[in-house]
Amino acid sequence: MALNKAPSLIAIESKIKKVTSSKHQEEINLMTDVINMYINGFNLIDSFTFTEDNEVETAWLLLVTRSFHSMRCAIQLMLMGYYGQAIPLLRMVTENILVCHDCIKNTKTVEAILRNKYKIPDGREGLSFKQIAERTGNMKIYESDYDHQSRVNHPGALSLGIIRDPETSTVNAAPVYNKILFLDCCEQFFRNALMMSEFLGQFLLKLSETKVKSWGETANQTCKDVADWLESLREKYSEESAKAIK
Repeated sequence: MALNKAPSLIAIESKIKKVTSSKHQEEINLMTDVINMYINGFNLIDSFTFTEDNEVETAWLLLVTRSFHSMRCAIQLMLMGYYGQAIPLLRMVTENILVCHDCIKNTKTVEAILRNKYKIPDGREGLSFKQIAERTGNMKIYESDYDHQSRVNHPGALSLGIIRDPETSTVNAAPVYNKILFLDCCEQFFRNALMMSEFLGQFLLKLSETKVKSWGETANQTCKDVADWLESLREKYSEESAKAIK
């Protein structure tokens, strides 16, 4: 097995970004809209004081903000062809989504986030991600999104296969553009962005109905555009499957 060397990594990354931009301007524009949607929501938060009456909302704000940072960083990696590094960041967002759901009724989860009283994950305390998914009725997320992201995150044939060229048996030290992997990252990004945006909306609602209404004036359209993109991607997958059968 040979190693495909990278004489100028920065130059190659720049080339990959140009190729990605030329082929996926629709996805890039939509990801930009998503980032702006979150920024618009954050900008509506003038001040927020943590009290015993808003512990769940405080946990949500922390988790949404952390997810926003992960999504923002994932975009940069996706554009440069580092798909195997982008998906683990999006996996963090999936974990945050599950935890956001669990904060609503499970005080242990809130205590883990705000006071470090418990650890996540910890199966002995009922705080493994599978236990959280079961408790909150989100096993579909755990069994589909989270399982897929975990297989990319952990060392194995799938994750390590991303850096191998099956046709030449070389290992790519530098990133290489791959349409399927880029769209896979986009799907994970958009699905998580939609799910986490619900908690940003609930947080703004806690502040005031006026704020969440103001945010929704633009956020609703962005969410619809994302949902439409995801639906069209499923149709493309179905078409490719049908071609393969024929």
